Amino acid sequence: MGVRVVAAGDGRELYVFTYNQGMRGKDLLDELKELGLSGHVQINGERMTRSFPLCDGAVCVFVEERPQDSTWFLRHNTLPSSASTLSNSNPLMKTHLGTDDPIYDLSRTSASAAPLVLAAPPFADYVQGLKSHVLDALDWNFVGRTVQEMSPFLDTEDTRKLSFYRILQGYLLAKFPATVIQVTPSTPGPNADIKIEVLIRGAWILVCLVEVKPEVGLNGEPCVQVMNAYAKATIRSRSRYQWQFFCSCFPVLIVELAGPNIRVGGACHFDKPAHEPFTPFLHMLKFLRDDRHLGILSKALASISLAIGSLVRFYDRVGTAAAAQGAAARTRDASVNWPHHAALQKSSGATVVQLERRFSASQLALMQVGRAQQLVFHIKRPGGAQRVVKFCQRYGKEVHRLWHEAGYAPSFQHQLLQDGDWMVIDMECLAEGDGWRPLHALDPRLAVIGDADANMYRLNASEWDACKRAVRLALRNVQQMHSTTVHGDMRRQNILWNVDGRVAFVDFDWAGISGRDCYPLFINPVNVWPPGVTGAAVMLSQHDVQLLDLELGP
Repeated sequence: MGVRVVAAGDGRELYVFTYNQGMRGKDLLDELKELGLSGHVQINGERMTRSFPLCDGAVCVFVEERPQDSTWFLRHNTLPSSASTLSNSNPLMKTHLGTDDPIYDLSRTSASAAPLVLAAPPFADYVQGLKSHVLDALDWNFVGRTVQEMSPFLDTEDTRKLSFYRILQGYLLAKFPATVIQVTPSTPGPNADIKIEVLIRGAWILVCLVEVKPEVGLNGEPCVQVMNAYAKATIRSRSRYQWQFFCSCFPVLIVELAGPNIRVGGACHFDKPAHEPFTPFLHMLKFLRDDRHLGILSKALASISLAIGSLVRFYDRVGTAAAAQGAAARTRDASVNWPHHAALQKSSGATVVQLERRFSASQLALMQVGRAQQLVFHIKRPGGAQRVVKFCQRYGKEVHRLWHEAGYAPSFQHQLLQDGDWMVIDMECLAEGDGWRPLHALDPRLAVIGDADANMYRLNASEWDACKRAVRLALRNVQQMHSTTVHGDMRRQNILWNVDGRVAFVDFDWAGISGRDCYPLFINPVNVWPPGVTGAAVMLSQHDVQLLDLELGP
């Protein structure tokens, strides 16, 4: 007969456990926990204890206890019930979206946990498609019909929405004949105008949301409205314990259509929903003959199907992994917030730790980075090897190589990621266990009263003087060997000193050639820089010496 467990409220059968002689409440509760069910069990109207003796044929009632909502889910409940109310009110948008900690990360006042092209491979596929996608006959037909029907003035928003819905539905059904896909126009309520779902492992998975406006500036801000719809989709998925939310960053393609203008981007849910546009608004004016623009527009439109196909494959892999995890798939791991490459390292058995900036919230806002987390990870692989992995779009690979060959920088490898704009720098880890210390941990002027951890490696005055001499000598030596190179960011945190006297420079993100290459447009205004060092200024080798003097002092 076994021990039956039924759900409180509707009485549906959840599980039947094989009865074993001597079975007690703890055995049943532990089994339920293994299944990912959180709550308590009642029997005969009373809460069952762990020591309660069970008998064959017993019927137990499971009362689910859902985890308390995170701060974001509670905050989202404070939004106006209608998305159009928010998107039509500048004061409301500023209140909810214009702070350092907005409801949605729109890259206006805050930064998402990771660039979306790094977090979700399908988004990288879309961006790559913007550069190199070769259109087929179906693609060209989709582009032609979209331009033809979206260019004119239409009477209402519904007219534009239904026209684009018919074009998009026919295109996707033709592109994916072997995929169960549904394209649905919205019903009244807080929904996007069009949603696209695919059937994967028995579940309908949201892969795309489309927000339509009759013309630019009419009926609200499309990005805000579609992100409201996306946020509500994540809330539904989470409340239903769906694997697509708990086992991924829940990537969804976002399309905004305002009159004859279209923009394509993506959304992910990290600690909150984040949106990133992959294109600007592109016009679809059929009587404006511009082959260059048509080339850009055609790739942007045709790459929608490219991204949806990639999302189907992505969610199929996620669903397979979730099935293997069982109950663990009901818990969201921190790695869903990471670049996909770093998350893969963890899934392969490595210990992965994301590094953080040590600045206040106001300093982070001034620095225009928005978050303490960096795109830098310490990785300890199963064999014991330790590496530092960072993700960047600019890196002075040649300067790093020259300084490494001179003995003043760690070894490294690099690879371009699939969209070609981001690279992974996989660097030798100069670890504390091997005697390496960052200069900011050694500088006695930075001692923190009462903080033993912060002061663990502080040098006394004479030791600090010796350390400074070694660092200045190292920079002088490498500049004599490679006089045209510039590190560009000679701050203490980018310099390591070893107890045996060796010196190493790290973080060659800005490095380049003196008199030729330039600093980034945005540099940290919290730091004191030498004269001439400003955003987009030409880099000079003497800047390294000047900044080092500022950092080390006399």
